[in-house]
Amino acid sequence: MKNELRMLSFRVLLLVIMTGFLASSCTQVYFEKPVPQNAAEMQLIPADWTGVYQAQSVGAEDPSLLEQLFQQCFRLERLNESRLLVASEYRLHEKDIPRLRNALDEQKTSGDLLDYELSENMILCTVAGEDGSTEQQYTALLKKGPWYILTQTIAPVQLFDLKSGNKMNFDLKTSASMSSPWLPWADSISSEQATLVARQTRKHWYFNTWEANAKKWSLLYVEQTSKDQLLIKQSHLQNPEAFKMRLDYFNRITPFREVDSDNFEIDPTDEALEQLLAEKDMFQTTYLRRIEE
Repeated sequence: MKNELRMLSFRVLLLVIMTGFLASSCTQVYFEKPVPQNAAEMQLIPADWTGVYQAQSVGAEDPSLLEQLFQQCFRLERLNESRLLVASEYRLHEKDIPRLRNALDEQKTSGDLLDYELSENMILCTVAGEDGSTEQQYTALLKKGPWYILTQTIAPVQLFDLKSGNKMNFDLKTSASMSSPWLPWADSISSEQATLVARQTRKHWYFNTWEANAKKWSLLYVEQTSKDQLLIKQSHLQNPEAFKMRLDYFNRITPFREVDSDNFEIDPTDEALEQLLAEKDMFQTTYLRRIEE
C-alpha cells in the first residue's frame, strides 16, 4: 500500500485510479456517421440531471482497498439550457473512516508508513523518501453530509455545448507554468475540442463525437432509468475477447468492419443500434446513482 499512499498527495489519486465514466478502453467501436439516424436533435440539457452521482462500472475487476474506500463520483452541472459540465471527484464515506484508520495503522506497523494524522479536515502521511529522508504527503477533506470530499481530486472532465455543437475534453495533467492574478492558486489544464452531434428519443440521449485521429465517430449513450439513476454506455467493448467469440452473431445484427487489430467500425440502422445497446455485455457500461449531500 506504500505506492497507494503516495496517491493521496495532490491530484495523483485522480490521475492513477480514474476509471468508469468516460475512461478509455482497449477496443473501440466507431460509427460511420452519427446515430440514431431518425432521431431529433437534442436542444436542451435535462434540468434534473444536475447533481452528484456515485459511479459503478459494470463488469469491472474487483476493486482494491483504495478504490473501496475512495469512491469516484461525478458532478453534473447544467450551466444553462444547452451546456453541461461534467466534473470528477473522489469521496470517502464517514462509515469507512474506521476501515481507513485500520489500513493506515497496518501500514505504520509494517513500516511502509512512518506516521499519519487523520482528522475531520486532512489526511497527512509521513513516508520515507528515496534518498532516506522523510516526505510529507496530504489531501484536504471537505465534509458534505455523510461524505468527505478529497478536494484535490476535483477536476473538470468534459463540457458538452449543444448550441455550438462542440464537446471539450479536459486533460487532468496540471501545469504550474501559468498563473492568474485573480486565481493565483489555480491549476491549469489542457483541453481538446471536438465536434458534437447530440440526438435524443424519449429518455434516451446520444452524444456523437468526431474523433479527429480516427476520422470516425464515437458514441456516448445516456438512458435515464429512474429519477436518480443514469445508465451510461460508451462505444468501447466491455469484453473484447467475448465479443470476438460472438462476432458472427454481432455481424448478423450489423456488419462489423475491422479497422485494425483493436478497433471496429459499424453503420447500424436504428433498429440494429437498439439491439446492440440492449446487449448486456457489448458496450462499456457505468451506472451513475445520485447521492445526497
